[in-house]
Amino acid sequence: MSPRPAWREVLAEVFAEREGLSVLVPHDGHIDPDVVGRGIGTLLESRGFKTDVIASAATCIVKAHSRGGWKKAMGASRSLEVEVRSVAGTEVVVHPGRIGDGTWTAGYLTYTWVAFAAALKRDLLGFVRQELQDGRGVSPNPQILDVVETTRSQQGLGRDERTVDNALSDTTVTRSIKLTKRWTQSCTVEIEKSRVTGQSSELIIPVLATLKSDMEQTLRSQYASSTEEEQIFEAEVSLEVPPRSSLQFVMDWKRIIQNGYVRVQDSAGQTIEVPFAMAVGLTFDQRQVGARK
Repeated sequence: MSPRPAWREVLAEVFAEREGLSVLVPHDGHIDPDVVGRGIGTLLESRGFKTDVIASAATCIVKAHSRGGWKKAMGASRSLEVEVRSVAGTEVVVHPGRIGDGTWTAGYLTYTWVAFAAALKRDLLGFVRQELQDGRGVSPNPQILDVVETTRSQQGLGRDERTVDNALSDTTVTRSIKLTKRWTQSCTVEIEKSRVTGQSSELIIPVLATLKSDMEQTLRSQYASSTEEEQIFEAEVSLEVPPRSSLQFVMDWKRIIQNGYVRVQDSAGQTIEVPFAMAVGLTFDQRQVGARK
């Protein structure tokens, strides 16, 4: 008979059980949480649990509790929740089952339950890893095809005014003015405004969201933009001010926006167009207002 572990070790396992277990299972492709979650439900059913599977686009929760027995009558039946999340890989979270804000297993965190739960967790993670390795519930990640430019637009960035006063002089004055403007070379990918081309109309936003950073990187590479850092625009203009007059120089700053869409192909072969807006430059409109005194 193996020796019973020290009480400190048992207590540590109990607290670990209360906190739950979260493991990230890396893999290539996009997971269908519903498929993986229902496979977990089937596994737990074979272990004597009654299960409920609650699935959404990016998450699946499997609620499981033992079917009966004296422990259930006392409100201390074995129960747990398994949550499958589609993140950078697949995250599997296992913790004691809950009802509202309470915990079903609060009264039954004994050494026997902790040992049982630890073994069950290992089996669950092994099952999920095998499922993902065999490709069940996983579809290939969408691929970026190309970038298509459509139109360019301008975005106002404010106005600057300079006044050169030559009212007290009888000669023409030439002044050079150095213009400096700070602006941000930003990149916006509008996942929510994506549209599917061709026959199919199915669009899965969470799948595209996993590719958002890759799309932004593709755009920054194409338009020679590294990060959303401040840029400095500098220019110099020369002004001639007639004698006995003043000149007001007005600059309306505008950021140049390149519009278009990134074409993406999903696992079903359908093409998705994801709109983008990329700030690619800065310009200004100028005008001179002169008034003789």
